[in-house]
Amino acid sequence: MKSFGKAEDYYRSRVQSITVDETLSIDWPDDVLYREQGNKNDELKTAFVVQVVRLDDHKVSDIKNFLDQNEAEEYKAFILSLLEDLTKNQFEEKFSGKLD
Repeated sequence: MKSFGKAEDYYRSRVQSITVDETLSIDWPDDVLYREQGNKNDELKTAFVVQVVRLDDHKVSDIKNFLDQNEAEEYKAFILSLLEDLTKNQFEEKFSGKLD
C-alpha cells in the first residue's frame, strides 16, 4: 500500500541502549556449583542502536549500531532531519534494506 506525505507522519526515531555481560558462559564443568563474581565494570559492554519505529503498527527497525552514545544521538538527529525533509516514499527508498 502506497501512502503519501512526510516521513515524520509515519515514523519516529529513537536510541536504545543494550548492555551485554560478555563473561557469562553457559558452558562450565558439572562439578562447579558456584562461580565467583568478577569485576562487573570490566564485564559489561554497552551498545547504542538507532532505531526507526513505524507509527501504524509500531514495527521497530534497527538502522545503525554505535559504541558511543554521543555518536548515536548525533545519528538520531540526522535521521530526524531526514524524517522532516523527505516524503515517506523517499525515506523508505533511502533505507530500503533496513526497514522491514
